[in-house]
Amino acid sequence: MAYVRASLVLETTTTTGTGTLTLAGAKDANWLTFASAVGEGNTCSYGLVASNGQRETGVGTVVGSTLERTTLIASSTGSKLVLPAGTHEVSVTANSTSFSDGLAAAAHAASHATGQSDALTAANIGAEPALGNPGSTGYVLSSTTGGTRSWVAQSGGSGSLDIDGLTDIGAALADGDELPVYDLSATANKKTALSRVWTYIKGLIESASAGIAPYLTGYTQAGLGTSATTSAYYSGTTLTIPLDGRVYDFDFPANNITIAFGSPPSTPICTDTVLILKQRTSSTMYGITSWPSGIKWPGGIAQTMPQTLSARMRVVISVSPSGIYDVSATWMGV
Repeated sequence: MAYVRASLVLETTTTTGTGTLTLAGAKDANWLTFASAVGEGNTCSYGLVASNGQRETGVGTVVGSTLERTTLIASSTGSKLVLPAGTHEVSVTANSTSFSDGLAAAAHAASHATGQSDALTAANIGAEPALGNPGSTGYVLSSTTGGTRSWVAQSGGSGSLDIDGLTDIGAALADGDELPVYDLSATANKKTALSRVWTYIKGLIESASAGIAPYLTGYTQAGLGTSATTSAYYSGTTLTIPLDGRVYDFDFPANNITIAFGSPPSTPICTDTVLILKQRTSSTMYGITSWPSGIKWPGGIAQTMPQTLSARMRVVISVSPSGIYDVSATWMGV
């Protein structure tokens, strides 16, 4: 007995009930019979359309001029159709067993009864006797080459991600948004929060041996809105800013101050240093008494501290290899 795939097979039957179909011959001269196309004793996938419109598919066995309804795969009623009086049509068709020779049809039928899908997995198709189960999802049977079939990974393997059919988020990205990633160490598709992307990039920047860190001396902020009076860079009335490529962010102390610069690096490459000063929030505001000499101001005019409550001033200090300070200052508003 062999499982046979055949084309252009369509017969009629007037059988009633749930038993073996007595075949009445090809529907017309354009069609073949089960006996001629499938052969005595062989099995095939069949589709049955009853005179009342109900449908059934399964695996059948050809015996003489009959077709035994050997194994039910699916039907309109969930069980073998109880055929009423009338003329019905039965054909060789494709169903879930058509895609693999020798599948355990009974196990597959049981999976349909529990609502499982037709995906080729060990959970719902049983084992192919000569091959065994694939062991995991994501595998399909190869095409037959010289009579040999095997389990092969789907295109792209388990690390393949298909995002073409997804809908655009339509909004600004947020830290809690998630991205699909392929975990190389676990060889599995996973997800990650968008916030981790910045953590990863920041780590590369700050690394002593990777990214741009060797060319960017300390990119982190110092102060972050604390009072300059309590910082290690403030002494007396002088605020000394190291020219080390950092961002220094301070609230103005309770007096006028003198700005001083630390020594520039010996080989400046990317050493812009940023100073952000925030004016006091009380009615008494202060200013900058003096800046270091040698500053090249835009337009030749030194910047003064805005006398506006909570105003902020940003100063960007660039150092040339010859030691000339090239400074730009911007009033950032309240």
